[in-house]
Amino acid sequence: MAVIANTGSVATFAYNRVDGVPSAISGTVMAQYAELSVYQLENWTGDSIGTTAIDQKYVPFLTEMTVAMTLGRMHGVGIDFNWSLGEFNVSKGSSSSTEVLQIDLALKNAERELSNLSKPNRIYQTFYG
Repeated sequence: MAVIANTGSVATFAYNRVDGVPSAISGTVMAQYAELSVYQLENWTGDSIGTTAIDQKYVPFLTEMTVAMTLGRMHGVGIDFNWSLGEFNVSKGSSSSTEVLQIDLALKNAERELSNLSKPNRIYQTFYG
C-alpha cells in the first residue's frame, strides 16, 4: 500500500486542475469535497480508506470527483436563469457549455478511475446437512 495523500492534498491536486477557483471555495470547501468523495468511494468499494493515509490507487478518482464538485459549485450547474437590466443581461445554465463540458469530462474520468478499482466480490457459502 503506497500512501501518498490525505484529503488536503487531494483538494490541492484538484485546485491545480481548475482555473480561477474563488477563495470562498478553495481551501476548506474543496477539502470537504475531497472528504465526501472518500466516503462515496468507501461506500462503493467496501474498503476503509480514511482521510489521512490514502492509498495512491484511490487518488485519481478522488481528485476527479473533487474537480467535478468544485466546478459544479463555481458555475452553478443545475441553475438556469436569464435576466436583464437595460442592455446588461446575464444568462446561466445549460447553455454554459464550457463549464458543463469540464464537469462532464471530470465525471467521465472519475467513472473510468472507479472502474479500475475492484469492487469486493462477496462470496457466500451455504451448507446442506
